Amino acid sequence: MATYKEQVKAFEERMRSIDGQTRFFDLARFPWVQDVEAHWREVRAECDGMFRALDLLPGYEDIQIESLELSDDGRWKIVPFWAYGRALHDNLRRCPHTAAALALIPGLRSAMFSILLPGKVLPRHRGPYAGVLRHHLAVTVPEPALCGIEVGGDERAWVEGRSLVFDDTHMHRAWNHGSQTRVVLFTDFDRPLAPPLDAYNREIIRRMGDSPFIVDAMERWRQWEALYGARVDALLAGRG
Repeated sequence: MATYKEQVKAFEERMRSIDGQTRFFDLARFPWVQDVEAHWREVRAECDGMFRALDLLPGYEDIQIESLELSDDGRWKIVPFWAYGRALHDNLRRCPHTAAALALIPGLRSAMFSILLPGKVLPRHRGPYAGVLRHHLAVTVPEPALCGIEVGGDERAWVEGRSLVFDDTHMHRAWNHGSQTRVVLFTDFDRPLAPPLDAYNREIIRRMGDSPFIVDAMERWRQWEALYGARVDALLAGRG
């Protein structure tokens, strides 16, 4: 009898047989994208507010310590909002317009401000599971000619206020060769599937939310919040 991991792998192959060669998806397939983009200016304002606390924000590797091969220098900073069904309530409180925009995404699984500091390059890597797709809303891209993302050999640029949807299980990389900071609102959502595949996919994703990878990351964020949360709130209120 196949193990659970073998069953998941077989299921991924079945999903990929549907549209697995697609790198970047036609946004017309996701009507909610336009609704999210309509919130861009409010999201941008909240992101700008979080910049007051930029020096306090953790690097991705501080929260996901298993990802040192991606970043180990603190120059990919994050503000997480959701992690596979687990809400980061303090950040949602700090960014209510962003929270409202995220609520428009069907099957939302994870979300964060992804902040690439000047000169930061993320090497080629791939996502762990094909049952989700990735959405980027470009929040602030001050030097668009110097920033970009490549997925499976297909290279794109971010445009402020506009979206990209792609399959992150293809090898991909991102870069900010500019002198200013680039931010996207980075989300994962359920890959659209017909029944009964959709129900099975949701169950796999539910189990992922209980994995040590997610549980441990949430604990590390709680530790960060205990150390720095009050200082962040003071900076956002103009008291820092």
